[in-house]
Amino acid sequence: MDHKIKTLTSQNDQRKQELNHLNIEIDKLQIENENLKKEIKGLSTQTSQHTSYIPESNYKKIVLYGLAEYYREPENLLFNRLEDLFRDIAQVDLSGYIEDAYRMGRNTSSNRPLVIELISKRMVKYLLKNSQCFQGTGLFIAEFLDNTARKERAQLREELFAARKKGLHAIIRNKQLYIEGKLTHLNNVNNNTNKDPHTNSRELSTTMPTNITNPPCNEITSDEQEINTFRKERPTI
Repeated sequence: MDHKIKTLTSQNDQRKQELNHLNIEIDKLQIENENLKKEIKGLSTQTSQHTSYIPESNYKKIVLYGLAEYYREPENLLFNRLEDLFRDIAQVDLSGYIEDAYRMGRNTSSNRPLVIELISKRMVKYLLKNSQCFQGTGLFIAEFLDNTARKERAQLREELFAARKKGLHAIIRNKQLYIEGKLTHLNNVNNNTNKDPHTNSRELSTTMPTNITNPPCNEITSDEQEINTFRKERPTI
């Protein structure tokens, strides 16, 4: 009888030790879990701080440099002029695709950059991809960048050059900076400019980008013939 009691007591003590060990492991896991939560929260905050706010309509805009500006030109005549221009230079029919067009900057100089808003992001991508077709025409098209996007791009380039001066491999891919293969966030992003309601997109830089390279215009392949029309002409009301 005493032997059984000792055996049960020994087993009970052993189980208590195992339970204590499990409790210690659980406490460690809980602490580690809390640390991971804090780390994830910090990364989420950092990511949200460095995520650019880009209005949906900005993806549908391009900027045309060098187009002659006429005083009080009617909108319909400007649209017709743009349609003829893109048809002649890029072999693209923009009939029914132009949503809006306006000049950037104050009316103090001639031939201000023209912002063209289209109804299709796909068309914008196609035009930017084939921007080399404007080589030798005195015209140039580029993607639309608001104040926030231009500031962030300038900061990205500064960080890029600083990293390369240190002998590090640095590239900008998809509007993000990678140093030694790792995504790097900017340290000095002004968060207050992300959603500045006072930003006037019509008073941005009026100078043509300096880093323009225009390789020869590619011939349009048979696969791209259908892209030039994109969709059937919309009926007018």
